[in-house]
Amino acid sequence: LRGLDPAKDQSYFLFSLEEEQLASTLLPLGALTKKEVRALARELALPTAERPESQDACFDTSEDGFAESLRQRFDAPARPGRVVDAQGRELGRHEGLHRFTLGQRRGLGLSLGGRAFVCALRPESSEVVVTRSPDDLLARGMRVALAGARDHPLPERCQVQIRSRHHAVPARVSQEQSEAGAIAQVSFEMAQRAVTPGQAAVLYEGDRVVGGGFILETQ
Repeated sequence: LRGLDPAKDQSYFLFSLEEEQLASTLLPLGALTKKEVRALARELALPTAERPESQDACFDTSEDGFAESLRQRFDAPARPGRVVDAQGRELGRHEGLHRFTLGQRRGLGLSLGGRAFVCALRPESSEVVVTRSPDDLLARGMRVALAGARDHPLPERCQVQIRSRHHAVPARVSQEQSEAGAIAQVSFEMAQRAVTPGQAAVLYEGDRVVGGGFILETQ
């Protein structure tokens, strides 16, 4: 279930756990707000009671910033490449795909006389595709590789969350089996912005996590 404090809810990650793991999991802070937890910590004289909240990724240890931490974490060499528009025209160069995410509009290193957004990343060619139109970031649906074994079918209608800070939105879901495993076909009631392959998509029925997996492709 979602936690009481929506700003601190982390039920999003539960989709990846197996039923046996969930049966042995306790989440004692789920019924408390962050303010109440701090008050209890003060009463118990815990040293973390006044510790400021982390504002960055917990593994961001590089002095060169988050992008470099990400590259080091996965021990991958940076692959420079082209920045192009939807027609393939070169607009500039970049120092590695790990520095970009879908929907990004800052730090592109381009002078196009107006706003531009990253609308696609192409790992095979190491190309970053940008657009001037926000509508190019919208997706009506996606395919999701389901994670974890579940002993119940997915509901045909549920709410889907595609980022940790994304508000879950209504969608229709159908399930199919492939050689690689179970796949969910998700159709949003309203098109969603910057749906990103590789990120997690979590399915909720009310406040309950009923499944999830990793986005394969958008539609």
